[in-house]
Amino acid sequence: MFEDFAPVPVHKRVRSAAWAGDLHWRRIRAYIEMICRPISIAANTLRPALGTGVNHNFADKQFDKACVRTVQYRRNRGWNCKKEVLRDASSPVCFCLILMGKGPHSMALVDTKKMFKMAYNNGYAVGAFNVNNMEITQGIIEAIAEEKAPLILQISRGAREYASMSYLRAIIDVAVNENPDIPIAMHLDHGDTFECCKQCVDDGFTSVMIDGSHHSFEGNIKITKEVVDYAHDHGVVVEAELGQLGGIEEDVIGVEDVSAHLTDPDQAIEFIERTKVDSLAVAIGTSHGAYKFKTAPKLAIDVIEKIGARLPGFPLVMHGSSSVLREFKDLINKYGGAMPDAMGVPEDAITEAAQMAICKVNIDTDLRMALTAKIRQVFAEKPSEFDPRKYLGPGREAIRLMVKHKLQVLRCAGRAAECL
Repeated sequence: MFEDFAPVPVHKRVRSAAWAGDLHWRRIRAYIEMICRPISIAANTLRPALGTGVNHNFADKQFDKACVRTVQYRRNRGWNCKKEVLRDASSPVCFCLILMGKGPHSMALVDTKKMFKMAYNNGYAVGAFNVNNMEITQGIIEAIAEEKAPLILQISRGAREYASMSYLRAIIDVAVNENPDIPIAMHLDHGDTFECCKQCVDDGFTSVMIDGSHHSFEGNIKITKEVVDYAHDHGVVVEAELGQLGGIEEDVIGVEDVSAHLTDPDQAIEFIERTKVDSLAVAIGTSHGAYKFKTAPKLAIDVIEKIGARLPGFPLVMHGSSSVLREFKDLINKYGGAMPDAMGVPEDAITEAAQMAICKVNIDTDLRMALTAKIRQVFAEKPSEFDPRKYLGPGREAIRLMVKHKLQVLRCAGRAAECL
């Protein structure tokens, strides 16, 4: 029995991976099911002999650490076959994952390094859109595919608690595999502890944010450096934040007076040099949520200019960047909502920042408002409607159109190919 389930020799594994990558999933699904079931049974039968640290039960998905490292390595790097990966790949679970299309020809998530380099050099910013469910993700992806733009899909702690990381990852994997000509990064938004960032690195994120802005300057440096060291060892890029934004969004609570908590350019230079962080979110007067300003919006563009002049080529990030589009605000208020004082960031200010050192612009509130506006409209106009597809569908379409518009504001439409 042992011989039947012995690890496949390296040269055969590589050949099998190439074979699997050239075939569509549906054509090899029968082979996968045929192979997985006996291997799962065999692994469970052999578990006492293998030790308690190894469990290849597909039903429980309790992979041993070697399997997890291998899967992450392949997903993040497009199956870059280094010696340690081939050694770990002797696991039957990992061999089955090769057959499932995780080999060298299947698409993989990318990090943001090339995106940001191209964005900085060519005067545009990449849209970073928060995802919470299938419809939001589909609306974003459809717009991105039509406009041929690079994409960052962000997942917050609230999204992970709401939808479960396994569901969100599966949705994103489908988006990646169905759009091989679109570079897609998966980013942790506002990780607040080392443990949170470490977990996301281990879960296959290609980019993580450590938000230590609520700490002292030295405390922020300390926790950011810890995350950078761990993430870089695993090939993952890191975003940090210096200065503080206003507003409230999920667990992120901002300050009252944003003008008193702007990023100090001198501190930013020191912070970047000491932490070796890959990008930095700067506080320039924006706020989280739908109520960003009480008076006419005014952004501290000079902060971007000063940091950009002293660190040319270094990518900066703009948080709290939704514009709170009037069409969605009006629909929400018309159909029973109460957002009369909502105010966002002017789109011309976003475009101006995107032509400077801002390479990533976060957008979440505009997605929520687009979805909510259309759902409210359907409920008001068709009160007898109870089929979720009849109101989530229009919401998804509103997101698609809104994202297409945002890609023009960011100037990143048509830029996908140069970011691959």
